[in-house]
Amino acid sequence: MKKILGFLNDHIEEFILVPGFAVMLFINFGNVLSRYLFHNSWAFTEELGVILFVYISFFGAAVAVKRRQHLGFTLLLDNVPKVVRIIADTLITIAIIVFMGAMIYYGIKVCENQIKYHSTTAALRIPLVYANASIPIGGVFIIVRTIQVYVQDMICHIQSLHGKEGA
Repeated sequence: MKKILGFLNDHIEEFILVPGFAVMLFINFGNVLSRYLFHNSWAFTEELGVILFVYISFFGAAVAVKRRQHLGFTLLLDNVPKVVRIIADTLITIAIIVFMGAMIYYGIKVCENQIKYHSTTAALRIPLVYANASIPIGGVFIIVRTIQVYVQDMICHIQSLHGKEGA
C-alpha cells in the first residue's frame, strides 16, 4: 500500500495530464476532420479544448516544479555561498507560496460567484465553475510540489554545509 501511495504521489499530475492531452487531441483532430470532410465545425470543441488546456497548463507547471524544470535563473545562485543560497531559496519559495496563495484565494472567489450566479459555458452548457476550478486546484498542486522541492533542497544544502554530500 505504501508503494502505491508513493507512486501516486510521484505521478498524480501525469495521471491527469495524459488523459487530458488525449481528449484534447481527439476532439481537435475530430473537429478538423469534420470541418474538412463535412464543412461543419463542432461547437463544443473550442470550449472543451480551452478548459483542458488550462488544466493541462497548471498540472504541467506542477510537474515542471517537481522535476525542477521550471524557468529559473540560477547563474548567480549557483556561485554564491551555501548560506546565501539557503536564504535565497527560502525567499523564492515564500514568494511562490504567497503568489499561489493569492491565486488560489481569488480563484475560489471567482468560483463562488460562478456558483452563486449559475454561470454556464456557451456551447457545452456546463457550470463554468468546472473550468475555473483549475485555478485553485492547480495552485494547490504547485504549492505542494514547491514545498516538496524546497524541503529536498534544504536537506541537501544542510548536509553539504556539514560536510556530508547528499543526493
